[in-house]
Amino acid sequence: MATELEELIQFLSSPSPQLRKAAIDIVQGLTGSEDGLQSLAKYPDVLLPSLARLLREQKDVAERAAEALVNLSQNSDLAGKMIDLGLIGEAMNLLYNVDSSISQLLVMLLVNLTQLDAGIASLLQTGDDKMQGLYVMKIVRSFCRSASESSDDPFEHVASILVNISKKEAGRKLLLDPNRGLLKQIIRQYDSNSQLRKNGVFGTLRNCCFEAEDQLQNLLLIAEFLWPALLLPVAAIKRLHWSCILEREEMEDAVLLNIGLSLAIWALSRLPTLSNQYSDYNSSLIIPTWGWWFPSPLGLKFRSPLSGRLSTPSNSEEGSLPSAAFCRCRLLRNAAREHGPLKDSVQPPHSDAWERVGRPF
Repeated sequence: MATELEELIQFLSSPSPQLRKAAIDIVQGLTGSEDGLQSLAKYPDVLLPSLARLLREQKDVAERAAEALVNLSQNSDLAGKMIDLGLIGEAMNLLYNVDSSISQLLVMLLVNLTQLDAGIASLLQTGDDKMQGLYVMKIVRSFCRSASESSDDPFEHVASILVNISKKEAGRKLLLDPNRGLLKQIIRQYDSNSQLRKNGVFGTLRNCCFEAEDQLQNLLLIAEFLWPALLLPVAAIKRLHWSCILEREEMEDAVLLNIGLSLAIWALSRLPTLSNQYSDYNSSLIIPTWGWWFPSPLGLKFRSPLSGRLSTPSNSEEGSLPSAAFCRCRLLRNAAREHGPLKDSVQPPHSDAWERVGRPF
């Protein structure tokens, strides 16, 4: 004999719209508690297909179904079954044909499903040579177009999806593909007022830096956007002497930040195109005039110099660099490795700090 919960789940497929509406209201409420989730997780084969079908109902029913799926997808076993059921493809097909509130929930569902390797492969459309990367291209385009000051940005959580897929090599290669130009689009969101968007951009960029040794040329193709995104957030809180006034991100530990910047500049010193842009004195990394620079076909050039000079601190401090500095130093270090041995006159400042910067995440 069917239990009350089984009967409730069966009502999700009732031919009566009123019964379906009443049933989804109750099921959505159950997914909001741990006990309810555990109870519903016992019936995935009936529950999940029913909820997927309800996504195509009228707004009030579809929204409840989407909320229930987002809550249920926090369970890794249920998330795996959703992926097997083809919910990623279903969500992508519905994403642009429903109300923005439902679109936002579908994006959140994709965030949870791409926590799993199978979910990443499904979103990347791995194995389908003709369609591979199409889903990612669509959500990246929507992510970049929907940037808004309002709080109801339906594609804001795409930032987290990008971090998830860039954890896998296939995802990083897709984002770094110069023919698609996805990372170039993503990186422009680095100065967004949305912290979620910024975290997603830098998390994605950090992960893509693991491909720097093999993808250096592709990274340098977007240097016009890459260098400001890497270095602006580790500047001080004062405003840049730049035509576009941007606020600098405040970092907690100025000493470690100084080390991080010194290491980054030391790495850049090994690039032939940059070797003439600054000087070293007595084998110590001191820049008499530190300015902002922009990419050019022949390298980088300084302009709008700032007062003062940047030098390495006399003592290495314990601890670790902020995550943003890790990302920047790794990319610059890998870029330096690509261009041959270190010049004899320049030594790496504070090798112990350099080792901390070089550790994997």
